[in-house]
Amino acid sequence: MRKSSIIVAIIILLITIGWIASGQFEKTKYKPENSKQNIESNKENVEQSIYVRTELSQSKKINKTIKIQGQTTANKIIKIKSETSGKIVSLNKKVGEKINKGELIFKISEKDLLLNLEKTKSKFEESTIEFNAENKLFQAGLSSDSKLAKAKSNLTDAKSNYDFIKNEIDKTNIIAPYNGILTSDHLEAGEFVQVGTTLSTFVELDPMLVVGYVSEKELKNISLNSNSKVTTSLNENLNGLISYISPKAEEDTRTFRIEITLANPNYKIKDGLTASIEIQGEEIYAHKISPSILSLRDDGSIGIKVIDESNIVNFYNIEVVSDTNNGMWITGIPDSSNIIVVGQEYAPIGEFVNFEKIN
Repeated sequence: MRKSSIIVAIIILLITIGWIASGQFEKTKYKPENSKQNIESNKENVEQSIYVRTELSQSKKINKTIKIQGQTTANKIIKIKSETSGKIVSLNKKVGEKINKGELIFKISEKDLLLNLEKTKSKFEESTIEFNAENKLFQAGLSSDSKLAKAKSNLTDAKSNYDFIKNEIDKTNIIAPYNGILTSDHLEAGEFVQVGTTLSTFVELDPMLVVGYVSEKELKNISLNSNSKVTTSLNENLNGLISYISPKAEEDTRTFRIEITLANPNYKIKDGLTASIEIQGEEIYAHKISPSILSLRDDGSIGIKVIDESNIVNFYNIEVVSDTNNGMWITGIPDSSNIIVVGQEYAPIGEFVNFEKIN
């Protein structure tokens, strides 16, 4: 009995050694099916640990909005200068006072000119009589060509002198060239002025211009008569139209000057105010989002994380086309997008995630 047990043990030992030598033990321990199953199981555990919330966003047609900074600028600004010499006898308008076109602003003395006017007028009348008489004699054959020519020359000179003095008298009345205001006084009544002396600065404030500059990229989205909203530094909300677009870029900034015309009948809009300009551009398709869902990549680019049909996280660089009080309009993502709105910071780009739609 003891001998039989020893023989059985030896047989079992030999079979075990042969099984190990054949490699079957290793094949059983590292079976490929089991290894793949473990990997899929681990992946599933990872996938199930990432949950985000999403909203389905559909693009809508809007007008692209361009926002720039600008400044209010008077439509016209001129220096009023004296065109004749004389003493200032009256200042008829004050600085800041509304002045209508054609109203008298300053008066220069015309006393000496009036005396000259009488002299030149008398000379003109006398020359007229002499020419008419000489012409009658010539027609009757009682005068020569030279005498008639001399009388005509005297008449021409007399009329020229008379017209000159009348014109000089007209220059003593400094009138408003258009509706506007005086922004400065350079003289006092009683001062003597020469031809070319600056009397005041005159400004046209209606209409008022708002001047801004747009980039080459923005230029293609605007046109003449585009609607524009203007907000001044005094919180005045105004509407106007683009009345001018420069055909040439500024050499230093490579931007293009634009002008927006605003009605300003009561002169409430002041010259030189800082202004925010919002221009309605071309129609585009865009998504409205909350700024809180924006994501920042390691390279510094800003965008949106969107889940595709395979539950994979995709990152899209976006362009902000309009910023409002209740959200921003952006482009750069598909027209229909499942946007991650909660948990985007925990959703790696290119990874599988589970999600719950809010809408």
